[in-house]
Amino acid sequence: MMISNRRAHKRYKKAIFFRIVTPEPRELTSIDISLGGLLFESGTFCNVNQMLSLEIIIPNRKSIPCEARIAWVYPVQSQKLRSSGRGLNGVNPGKKTAPIYKVGLQFLNLSSRDQEKLKNFIY
Repeated sequence: MMISNRRAHKRYKKAIFFRIVTPEPRELTSIDISLGGLLFESGTFCNVNQMLSLEIIIPNRKSIPCEARIAWVYPVQSQKLRSSGRGLNGVNPGKKTAPIYKVGLQFLNLSSRDQEKLKNFIY
């Protein structure tokens, strides 16, 4: 049996700042990114197929707005919070340990111009 690779775009391990505009505003950092989407960790559970409005933040340039769909979510082992008490993306710093989720987003409407800007930034 042959398994096909479903990825249309190569992923790059790069921390990119992005902002979820709706439904609940918050700023996060990617683990990796491609022209098709990005991966991040969250201390908040996210619903698969939920639609999000994003802004991908590119330093010294205008941010890239786009719509995205939560393609998948899976829990990873609970992580201890840093001794400073500051939590990870959305993690409640009042807890000693907290569940962490890996979340995969699929970009839905990047214009060719915005794809080119993103490509130049991540490559």
